[in-house]
Amino acid sequence: MDAAEFQKYRGLSDQNLIACIVGGDTMAAVALLIDQCGPRLKYLTQCTFSMLGIEFDEIVSATFLILRKNDWRALRSFRGRDERGRSCRLKTYVSVIAARMLWKKLDRAMKGIDWKATPITLDGLKDVPAPPDRVLRAAELMDAIMALENPCDRELLLLYKLQGWSAEEVAARLNISTANVYTRCNRALKQLRTLLEEGSRHA
Repeated sequence: MDAAEFQKYRGLSDQNLIACIVGGDTMAAVALLIDQCGPRLKYLTQCTFSMLGIEFDEIVSATFLILRKNDWRALRSFRGRDERGRSCRLKTYVSVIAARMLWKKLDRAMKGIDWKATPITLDGLKDVPAPPDRVLRAAELMDAIMALENPCDRELLLLYKLQGWSAEEVAARLNISTANVYTRCNRALKQLRTLLEEGSRHA
């Protein structure tokens, strides 16, 4: 679709756009996902959940399947309000659905890691033997990693320290030098340790 075709749907209200989609207008669904939700979906794949390696066209297809499920039930359920009763646009609603889908994928991926094989400890966060009471729970560690402000640091730790990628592989993925991988990893580990220690003090 070109800009002129997208323009046809930009003038529709959220409810009218939904009516077009559930009525069988496939192009209306394309306009919703690519034109209206596109920037947010790209941010999810390129920044927030970049560690999953999902491309833009993949998240568009997966989100389309979720929306189409059970005769477009998700779209039919849209009322223009979020769970707290605040005004909510359709593009925001759909983007949240996509984000939840990606979070579930990340959660499943992290549960597949053998955390007991290489326990991560508070003592420098190094892969060394540690007493059972000093080994971090997977959920606690994931919460701390996802709390890091820099999305690239989050991805670096997930790939390099948890999934076991080599420094060279991470460097190629993030388009940085191998030396930069080590530097940024050390910096991120210091930030992570601070977050974990702060969390333990407030627990």
